[in-house]
Amino acid sequence: MWRGEGAGERWRRRAISIPGLFLATALLTALLPLLLVSGAVIDLVRRRPMLLGRFYMTIWSCFALHCLGVVALGLWWVIGVTARMDQRRWRRFHQALEAWWSDKLIGIARVFYGLEVEVEGDEVVRPGPVLILMRHASIVDTMLPGALLSGPRHRMGVRIVKKRELLWDPCVDVVSSRLPRAFVRRGSGAVERELEVLGQLTAGMGQGDAVIIFPEGTRFTEAKQAEVIARLRQKHPEAAARAQRLRHVLPVRPAGTMALLERRPDLDVVFCAHTGLEGASRLEDFLAGTLLHRTWKIKFWRVPRAEVPQDREARQAWLDAWWKRVDDWIHDHRA
Repeated sequence: MWRGEGAGERWRRRAISIPGLFLATALLTALLPLLLVSGAVIDLVRRRPMLLGRFYMTIWSCFALHCLGVVALGLWWVIGVTARMDQRRWRRFHQALEAWWSDKLIGIARVFYGLEVEVEGDEVVRPGPVLILMRHASIVDTMLPGALLSGPRHRMGVRIVKKRELLWDPCVDVVSSRLPRAFVRRGSGAVERELEVLGQLTAGMGQGDAVIIFPEGTRFTEAKQAEVIARLRQKHPEAAARAQRLRHVLPVRPAGTMALLERRPDLDVVFCAHTGLEGASRLEDFLAGTLLHRTWKIKFWRVPRAEVPQDREARQAWLDAWWKRVDDWIHDHRA
C-alpha cells in the first residue's frame, strides 16, 4: 500500500478534497437543470448534437460517481474491520470495488458519447507476475487497468504507477492507501528515491498480479512531442532521431521500466496499445465532442522474460523497437 507520506499530510489533503468534492457536486446538482436548458438552446441554435448537454451530464455523473465511491470506501472499511478480514481478502474486497467504479466511469463515456470498446489479445495478461506498459492518450485510459484487468474477466491485482497530483482525487487517494500503488513526483530531481518507490510495488507479486506503468510519463499531444524532441536534441541527439519516427506516442522514459525489470527478473512484459481516445485528453475536448461515436480499440502483446535483453543498452534498443511497434499499430488502426 502507498506509504509515501505521513498521516498528517494525508489527512490535511483529505480535509480539503473530500468536503470539496461533495460541495462541488451539490452546487453542480443545483445548477444542472439551468445548465441543461441553456445548453439545449445553444446547441439547437448552433445545430450541434447536444454537445453541451452531453458535457454537463458527463461532468455531473463523474462527480456523483466520485461521491458514491467515497461513501462506498467508507462502508467498505466498516465492513472489512467488522469482518476482521485478512490482508488478502481486504485487497480483493477493494479491487472489486475499484473495478466496478472504473467500469462505471468508462460507462459514462459509453452512455453520453456512444463510445464503443474493442479489446484484442487481453488473454495474454495472465498469468502473472507481469509488467504492463500502457499507452497514455486521455484521462479515460487511466480507468482501463481497473475496469478490464481487475474486473470479472481477469480479476488481477493491479499495482499502478501514477503521478502524485492524482492524490487530490479522493477516490484515488483512499483506495491507494489500501491497495499497492506508487505515486511519483515528476521532475522532483530525487530520481533514486522515486525509483525506490516504484520498486516497492513488485514485492510479493504472484500469478494474479500485474504492475502497470505509463512509460511516456504524460499524455500524448503533438505539442508535448515537439517539446520532448527539442529537449532530447540538446542532450541525446540519437534518442531525438528515434523519437522523431514516432507519430502517435511520446518516447519512453526508460528509468521506471528499467528499475522494475531489474527489481524482478521473473517479470514477463506486456505492451498495451490503444487508439480512439485521441483528442480527448482535456475537458475542453469533451466539450467539443471529439469523443462522440468513437471506437476505442485496445491491443495487448506479451513478451516472455527470456526475450528481454539483459544488457542495459540492448534492453533500451529492445524497448524502443517495441514502442515503435505500438506506434505502428496505432497508425494502422486509427479511425
